Amino acid sequence: MAVMCGLDELSKLLPRFDRVSVGFPGVVKRGATFGAFNLHARWASGFPLQKELEKRWKKPVRVGNDADVAGYGAIRGEGVELVLTLGTGMGSALFSNGHLCPGLELGHHPWRKKTYEDYIGRRGLDKFGKKEWNVLLQAAIAQTEFLFNWDHLYLEAATRRRSSSSQRRT
Repeated sequence: MAVMCGLDELSKLLPRFDRVSVGFPGVVKRGATFGAFNLHARWASGFPLQKELEKRWKKPVRVGNDADVAGYGAIRGEGVELVLTLGTGMGSALFSNGHLCPGLELGHHPWRKKTYEDYIGRRGLDKFGKKEWNVLLQAAIAQTEFLFNWDHLYLEAATRRRSSSSQRRT
């Protein structure tokens, strides 16, 4: 598989490491990949990514959903915190007092006539343009506030490699 070969090549360029954390853009259960909506079907059938990387690299590996992993790096650990990652699709992670509520796939939840991802992911940006996409993003953020009553919201735009955050006004 080309991705695994690419990861092996990347590992050779890194300084010496003793463990690995991997964020995967799809559903991850017990280190195996499922529901990789924007990737090849093989990734959605329970591919044992964590075990495969441990075998190849002979290091401890943990694999999680990419938005969950990004969230652990962003959250404060206080109250209800929502992380939205914007890129090819829309990832999401929900935390309560620093504890992950696993399995959230908000991007594939129905919103308007399609899903959040259809409007807020890359397809939406390409279809609607930046101005309309920003209006849709603001509407989606407002909807998530009604849905989760979050205290803190964190946005990560994968295409820009920057993160920004906003705090709920009380």
